Amino acid sequence: MVHRTRARLTHERAKQWIMGGGRRSPVVNARVSSWVGFTAWFVVGAGYTLGFLAIMTIGLFILVASSAAALLLVFRLHRTGNQLFGLVSGLGTPVLWVAYLNRGGPGNVCTTTSDGGQTCTEEWTPWPFLIAGLLLLAAGAIAFQLDRRRKQTHRSA
Repeated sequence: MVHRTRARLTHERAKQWIMGGGRRSPVVNARVSSWVGFTAWFVVGAGYTLGFLAIMTIGLFILVASSAAALLLVFRLHRTGNQLFGLVSGLGTPVLWVAYLNRGGPGNVCTTTSDGGQTCTEEWTPWPFLIAGLLLLAAGAIAFQLDRRRKQTHRSA
């Protein structure tokens, strides 16, 4: 019986630490809580996109881990409303990485190796990836902020 109480107290302390220590007002705790949820969904969204981009290698494992994290978030977070916009923003992060990897494109990009040799690779144009990644990143963040402001004005009214 003592062990369960001790574990529950540890869980409560961890929850207070995540939510800001309980020393702030409920409004500030809700604000911190929504950003923590947004960030968690952001990581899940990035995992989904990375899993699909790397499906031929480790993508399946990343998709399983992202799905497990999504299920954990759905069942553990009590309010998932506007925090799901983090998923949209997270989808754009690996797309931005693909844009960065193709930054020398389009066409053949050759680099000189340390032993005097040369390696060439075919790269795509990075612009569609950059635009798509930035749009996803911005869309999720802007929608999250607009929804938070809308809810704050409804509470104060």
